[in-house]
Amino acid sequence: MSSPLTARNLAAVRWYVEECTRNVMRNREGCALNSKPVEEQIADILKKQTPLTKPMVLWRGHVKSPKAISSHTWFSTSESQTSAKNLFTNTNSGCCLFKIHVMPGIHVLNVSKVLRASASASSKTRKSPSKSPSKSPTRSTHSTHSKRKNNTLREVLQEEKEWIVEGGGVFYQDKEGVQKGFRPQDGYFETYYYPKGMFASPKRLTASELVSLLDPEEYEFVTDSSYFNTGVIPKGQSASPATKEAAVKEVQRRVDHT
Repeated sequence: MSSPLTARNLAAVRWYVEECTRNVMRNREGCALNSKPVEEQIADILKKQTPLTKPMVLWRGHVKSPKAISSHTWFSTSESQTSAKNLFTNTNSGCCLFKIHVMPGIHVLNVSKVLRASASASSKTRKSPSKSPSKSPTRSTHSTHSKRKNNTLREVLQEEKEWIVEGGGVFYQDKEGVQKGFRPQDGYFETYYYPKGMFASPKRLTASELVSLLDPEEYEFVTDSSYFNTGVIPKGQSASPATKEAAVKEVQRRVDHT
């Protein structure tokens, strides 16, 4: 069960989200967090959340960043593919939309839920306003303009549907956790995000070990290294391209000597 959040926790999330959202509204380039205390507060919040017990699909958009996600302390995402694409990607450069399968064991934070809790806490501590004197036309106009800006901010916040995801995990191209990284799809990159240490590093086979996996009757079919990409190598094991090439040469040597 998730632990209760402190007022400081709530304030940190609200500051981060609103500052980043205002930046998106101004220049569509997202934001880079440069406040260590806020970063640590949000990391503390994530630790208080119950880890996922089933996979969850989230989306992340980049404007100028490389086609990869850097996960240190935590990173932000959206549950909406449309919002991630429209608010945080650059349609001109084609960079970059990510579909992230966040897997069990990862801590996540529903930002909308936190903002509602923050707003509720603020309303409880806010004093009842006293009746104020009539405002001048100039001040009234400014007040209307501020209200309109706040409404726009709230609308964008609602549109973002943001979730914050803890860092320190590992991105894989496949659900089985064999190949690290991001798999290109039609219009986005797909990845599976697991807690670090979920999968053991695959055993790296030598050329002789690769050859030993073959039946001698197979030798005549081993014409290049792609043969070892057809299910020959057992799950949980791997071999480098150079090792596969060396194995092909060894197979050809054996064929020549028969």
